[in-house]
Amino acid sequence: MGWRVAEFRSSVSRIAEHDSGTGRGRIIQAETSLRMIRHHPFVGVGPGNWSVLYPAYAHDGDPSVIAGAFFPGPQVPRNDILTLAAEWGLVGCIPLIVFLVALGRKTHRMLVGPDEHLWNSGLVVLAITLSMLVLGTFDSVLRVAATAALGALLAGAGLGAKSIPAIDAKVQHRVMLAGRSIVIFATFAFTSFLLARSAAQDIVAIRIINSPFSTRDLYRAVNAAPHNVEARALLSYVLVSGGRCDLAKPHLVQAVRLQPMSQSLAGFKRHCEASEVGP
Repeated sequence: MGWRVAEFRSSVSRIAEHDSGTGRGRIIQAETSLRMIRHHPFVGVGPGNWSVLYPAYAHDGDPSVIAGAFFPGPQVPRNDILTLAAEWGLVGCIPLIVFLVALGRKTHRMLVGPDEHLWNSGLVVLAITLSMLVLGTFDSVLRVAATAALGALLAGAGLGAKSIPAIDAKVQHRVMLAGRSIVIFATFAFTSFLLARSAAQDIVAIRIINSPFSTRDLYRAVNAAPHNVEARALLSYVLVSGGRCDLAKPHLVQAVRLQPMSQSLAGFKRHCEASEVGP
């Protein structure tokens, strides 16, 4: 982003704000997340639904909500425990808490033990965990499939370290590390592809709708990413402009289902339905 030291210092200084600016916005978002948790304490509103359903639980005057916008709620969910609990509920958060406690206990044992190799591995796990937590306070890196998969694999590799029994076992240890590196890389690539499939579909769809040459291109974008609201909305707009509300309506229905709090989408759908009825 081209930030200098002053920009980082300014950003860090605003984290503790609570009566104005982004600090006040974080408190309001936390209160809204608590309302979500109270309404859905066990299973939550569903992973990825915090941004979609946020306007339904927000109070009037919430600066994070823009009523007439295509996406009325905040687009970037925070990495705090309240947001996660709102999406996952107790059923999803309890295993996460158990995992973090177990992670902390094993890392502590590795760091206080006499084995230097285990100490180095424990330090790697601690550095990875702290780095992800710190970055998570500025951006939603933990919500990105590739980042989460890489962090889990690196932490797992560190936690799986064993003591080296003797000096003459170093060659065997190097071979084991090489094999483990290959397995980690292959697992990371495969897991990231599976988890980031929808993100890759979105990228393809966005590239298409940024420079479409025909309605056929917009259909290609929708086929590439059926869950992409922008692709469906743009295709619907073009079809309605061409007098084909009958073709646009199914896409509008799906777009409204994906973004039920969007007043602009709902209004456009009503306009399409009114056009079908006629005067």
